[in-house]
Amino acid sequence: MQRVAWTEQGVRVHGADFDACVVAVPASVIDAIEFDPPLPERKRHALDGVRYGDAAKLFLRISAPAEPSATLSVPDRFWAYTQLAPDRSPLPVLAAFAGTRGGVDALTAPTVRELRPDLTFSDDEPVLSTWHDDPWVRGAYSARSVESPLQDAALAESVGPLAFAGEHTAGEWHALMEGALRSGLRAADDVARTLA
Repeated sequence: MQRVAWTEQGVRVHGADFDACVVAVPASVIDAIEFDPPLPERKRHALDGVRYGDAAKLFLRISAPAEPSATLSVPDRFWAYTQLAPDRSPLPVLAAFAGTRGGVDALTAPTVRELRPDLTFSDDEPVLSTWHDDPWVRGAYSARSVESPLQDAALAESVGPLAFAGEHTAGEWHALMEGALRSGLRAADDVARTLA
């Protein structure tokens, strides 16, 4: 467990003192940080209410170039696609993405190969990246629903010298990389105001 001690005058992290701190971790792992004093109830409640989706990507090398394409496996709830490199040449990789737990469970190399018999796959080992079992994330990205609305204002607001960043704090941009970037800019502005 990490500890963040804070007062209105500053922050102590890892035995060092700072004027301010940006907390940029997913809400799903905020419980790994001990805040002293604890965060205000409004902030804790907002962070506790963030729910995360599941996601995984599987990459398989293909031995023959393929133009951009996408195929959806409706029963298995994932899609597989080929794409172009920055130089506009076909990438020698098929990527597959699943965004539900059922889709993640179905996302295997044999299932993807069966979905795309039009491609020639190499013998290279597939690479699977799952987010839900990553101890630093424990999920994919924040999900807004009727049962779990995101409390945008409370998630984004600073607490004393603590500014908060992450896609879950980005309001309408939540769940997106764009949101993560925008939240970092907002948090930097929050710190600048704290230090002014």
